Amino acid sequence: MKKVGVLIPQSNQYPLLAKQFVSGLKLALSDVDCSFSVEGIGQGSDQKEVINTIQKLVNQEDVNVLTGLLGHKGITEVLDFVNSIEETLIYADLGATRPIDLSNYSSVFCNSMDLYKSTTLLGKYLIDKGFKNILSSSCYYEVGYGFVEAMGESLYENGEAQFAGHYITPLNPRENEEEFMKEVVNGTQADAVFAFHSGIYAEEHASFLKKDPSVYKAPVFALPFSVDNKVLNAYPEIFDDFRTVVTWFEESDKPENIDFAENYRSQFGKNPSIFSVLGYENGLLIRNGWETGAFKVNQELLGPRGDLQMEASSNRTNPKHVLCDVKWEENQYVMKPSKELNYEININPSDDKQQGGWDNAYLCS
Repeated sequence: MKKVGVLIPQSNQYPLLAKQFVSGLKLALSDVDCSFSVEGIGQGSDQKEVINTIQKLVNQEDVNVLTGLLGHKGITEVLDFVNSIEETLIYADLGATRPIDLSNYSSVFCNSMDLYKSTTLLGKYLIDKGFKNILSSSCYYEVGYGFVEAMGESLYENGEAQFAGHYITPLNPRENEEEFMKEVVNGTQADAVFAFHSGIYAEEHASFLKKDPSVYKAPVFALPFSVDNKVLNAYPEIFDDFRTVVTWFEESDKPENIDFAENYRSQFGKNPSIFSVLGYENGLLIRNGWETGAFKVNQELLGPRGDLQMEASSNRTNPKHVLCDVKWEENQYVMKPSKELNYEININPSDDKQQGGWDNAYLCS
């Protein structure tokens, strides 16, 4: 029997993240003769702790492959270690910072939510549609990652557009924060708003809009955690006509996604999340590696998000990015895909030197 070693982080922002990832992973391998050794790695920001956990899984638990959810803090030290001991690691991340170069790692692969690329592609779309002055709207937590950088790469590349300004909700919002927000937003005279929030800060943002739905006069384009199901369910109607760029949404009519969602609900009695998808896809990649003897996928392999081809030049999967309209219809939100964002872009890999912000996106408070 083969054994999968699973590295699982703790998330204060999304406390069900780990369980949903493991559920997706186990679903993908439910009919494979294998077992799982699951180990916690805290918030994933202490690379020594992560490396020690890997050593335990490899040397004590004798696992055949490593997987899990990892952040960006100290990731190169972790990957260097895995490569040096010649073990295979297929990890998932949320892609909230510029991706690092994996081309020199022979046995390390990444399957990402790819938020950085989503943002870069969204910037291309905004320029393509004639939006020239873009306001970013976020919170103190979220701006520490790579989203402003990613959007700026597109806006300033050919001098075609610019940031009209940035509205950042403070750590302790004022009682009438929505009034300050509206004043800033109206003062910029932006053509479009780029919104990105997550967890309790996404709910905080929604509460401002509930108090004054006229805060944004320009079209709003959001990253998916600003309008995830928890926020939408708690705040009916106010997000009507928002748009979001995603690599996965539950209502997708891809046959592989329909089958996955139905099987997930049947097995666990709950709807899947993007974390469930990442776990499930990692399971498919592991299964494929065991069946073919090669973890670098060079044949057609489909998951809930579509093609799981592992790009040879980057050791990364390359999911499609889709712009969806958020619509309030018949007393419920509906996510309607409107355009696949397939612009040609070139994202130079990161040197893994953190420039500030929190340790790991969505894993800390």
